[in-house]
Amino acid sequence: MSKIFPKGPDGKPLTTDEFGDHPPLASYHYAAYHGLNCPVCMSEDLGFSHARVNDLGTLSQRGSCNGCKAIWSEEYVLTGYKNLQRGPEDV
Repeated sequence: MSKIFPKGPDGKPLTTDEFGDHPPLASYHYAAYHGLNCPVCMSEDLGFSHARVNDLGTLSQRGSCNGCKAIWSEEYVLTGYKNLQRGPEDV
């Protein structure tokens, strides 16, 4: 079975050539770790920029690893809402 590598900013798949012996996690594996680990070295020493609203209602933010110096973009998509309540009546 061949490995599926995430794509870089140029749209080409990232390979072990860019990251040495540790191929990066595929995007869906990164999401399975809830974004708490670097997709390259699995470090928990991460930094993130403020989220920005993009077209079509998605949010994105830049992530970086203080361990291996990898950088990436995260994307968030609105899936709905929870716990809707009626606000207090005006007095």
